[in-house]
Amino acid sequence: MAKKPLPTPERVRQLLSFDPETGIFTWREKPCRGWKKAADMTAGTLTVNGGYIRIIIDRRGYMAHRLAWLMAHGNEPLDQIDHINGNKSDNRIANLREATGSENQQNRCVSKNNRSGSMGVSFNRRKSMWKAQIKVKGKIHHLGWHDAIASASDAYLSAKAALHKFCPEPRKP
Repeated sequence: MAKKPLPTPERVRQLLSFDPETGIFTWREKPCRGWKKAADMTAGTLTVNGGYIRIIIDRRGYMAHRLAWLMAHGNEPLDQIDHINGNKSDNRIANLREATGSENQQNRCVSKNNRSGSMGVSFNRRKSMWKAQIKVKGKIHHLGWHDAIASASDAYLSAKAALHKFCPEPRKP
């Protein structure tokens, strides 16, 4: 899916101020007539499903992290923007980096649906063993069957350190 082109840096600077230290956008002027928002108010709203901040400019919604990149670097990101600390609403420039989709997936924490509590580890009832696996560039690598969750987790962590060069350590939720 192609990304929606961002407005020009000049247009964004005309409407918004951006503090790269805090990652917060504020309106320079009312975005359009009829809006109740005033200049100097914080811009953007938290998205319901993802926890990102979205800002409306000229009747189109844009993700604040992409606008932050545009303001700081003067150009659109080539692909995706990764929030290094995993906080999707933390748009400080120090917390943003360009990433491919594969690289962005390396910087995930354990899913709330994960019952083992360890990334890349699942329990196979039929074998009564823990399976460790890791996905790299779309290919799943089987890391073996283990009697203990700790050894399966260690196998995943070793493989992650060796194969996920973009983000070699898992992030805590």
